[in-house]
Amino acid sequence: MPVISLGRIEDAHEKGVWAITKLGNGRFLSGGLDGALKLWQLGAQERGPVDAAPAASAQEGDTATSTSAGDEVAELVAHWPQAHHLAVTSLDSVPAQNLAVSTGFDGRIRVWKLDATTPEQAALSEHQLNPLEAFQVAVSAGADSVAIGGDVFAGASQPQRICLAALYRLPLLEKAHSLEVERDARLEQYRFTTCVRFAASAATTAPANMLLCGGNNGTLVAVDINTEAWDCVTLASDHQSGASVSEIKSSGLPVRALAQTKKEPSIVFCASEDECIHVVDWRMCEEASIFATAGSGPLFAVTVTEEEPVLVFAAGADGQVRAYDRRSGECVYTQNAETRKAIWSLESIDREGLGAPRIVLGGDDGYLEVLKA
Repeated sequence: MPVISLGRIEDAHEKGVWAITKLGNGRFLSGGLDGALKLWQLGAQERGPVDAAPAASAQEGDTATSTSAGDEVAELVAHWPQAHHLAVTSLDSVPAQNLAVSTGFDGRIRVWKLDATTPEQAALSEHQLNPLEAFQVAVSAGADSVAIGGDVFAGASQPQRICLAALYRLPLLEKAHSLEVERDARLEQYRFTTCVRFAASAATTAPANMLLCGGNNGTLVAVDINTEAWDCVTLASDHQSGASVSEIKSSGLPVRALAQTKKEPSIVFCASEDECIHVVDWRMCEEASIFATAGSGPLFAVTVTEEEPVLVFAAGADGQVRAYDRRSGECVYTQNAETRKAIWSLESIDREGLGAPRIVLGGDDGYLEVLKA
């Protein structure tokens, strides 16, 4: 089935949309540079493709509709205009729990219970950190803990150690411990955790014992939460056509986003500023393959569909979305749209009555767009 655009919401946020996370029943949460959080309900109508992604209103309570084909895009369910005092930098959630956690440039971590009776009751707890410490967030599948990544020196207890991430207990954000590791040659240039997620498991409530951290130096680190034992792989750069992965040198550019599927819990897809999607087996700490997106500029977002054929979506600085077949590595879709600003966030939302997976993306000028895969 071809990938098509169901429509755009031009004024979803006043400024760029940096973070999107899915919830249950076709809902998702978006966070913007305006400091706002917005809860949306996707439409379930199945229509034909539209020629261009049309503009739509995002007034609270209204339904955002593509004017050319009548396709419902999304309905704004709830709005927290001052969720953070500064930009929302990261979101993660546990759909089964209707729980989400946000971080922002104001240094706050905030926990949200999104099935609360009123929007005012949704904010459960918060914790204040240095802004560079609270840059990225990941929530465990069991919704019992949250990992916060950022400046690796800020949370370290000793100069020769670095803090890959800090762990907090949910829902009250009580500090558990910091994942500190001894600095060695492989982490010499690792100064910032640019993305973080708990390693996927085939079971949605499996105990979280491994954390994956992407670094500013093009390194993916897998660290055992219980023992702090770790290993890493430095991602290769695929700018030499025809060269094998082992022959390609590291670009040293940041890993900006991570994605996984339940069917392949040992595989992680890494979006890098070197214009590549790196496919890594984190259990073996080796790179399996590379999807090169030459000419795209730095990649900032990646997401994967769960259903066959599994598609890997990536986007970044050039404002275009590309989809790759997981098995063949072939690029099966490139968004042929007008030039636009960077895309910072992608989220895959599987069927749940939608008829086909949806890909929600957020742009630098505050728009949201919904694709059907």
